[in-house]
Amino acid sequence: MSFSSPRRGRRRVSSGFTLLEILVVVVVISIFFLAFSLSINLTGRDRGLEKEIDRLVALVDLAAEEAVLQGREYGVWFDRESYEFFVLSPDTRTWISASEDEYFRPRQLEEDLEFKLWLEGRQVVLGDPLNPEDPRPHIMILSSGELTPFELHLERAFTDDSYVYKGEADGKTEVIDPNDDA
Repeated sequence: MSFSSPRRGRRRVSSGFTLLEILVVVVVISIFFLAFSLSINLTGRDRGLEKEIDRLVALVDLAAEEAVLQGREYGVWFDRESYEFFVLSPDTRTWISASEDEYFRPRQLEEDLEFKLWLEGRQVVLGDPLNPEDPRPHIMILSSGELTPFELHLERAFTDDSYVYKGEADGKTEVIDPNDDA
């Protein structure tokens, strides 16, 4: 008669990963994420800033087209961290919010972005609350195709990243990237 050990012939089954394996995977993923983040910042492009200036330019262009097509006057009011579109009511000759139109709803800038505005060569102090009884837009977009001449800076706080958006009285606008070396 032979006695065999109950453990004999059984294989040890592993169920799961060891702590060391998990730590190695976390470290490798962290290194890739860090390298990816650094490579994005090394390109010199701030995608959030670029997206915001592109959106503003597209909305002002749309308002200019709507002004000419509808024969209505549009306006844009700026705060340091937001902006809102208005339409001049033909009946009351007062500015009313264009927020009923989804495109022209009030917009809030992403964190750390801010506007600085110049009209007629003078910097406008942004930050005063909008008077709801008598809102006065900073920039008027007229049905004749003209607009208030302006220079608007969109800047990222604590960095040199910025864009300058300029508008001329004849309705022509341009965006300048002061950081562009080309």
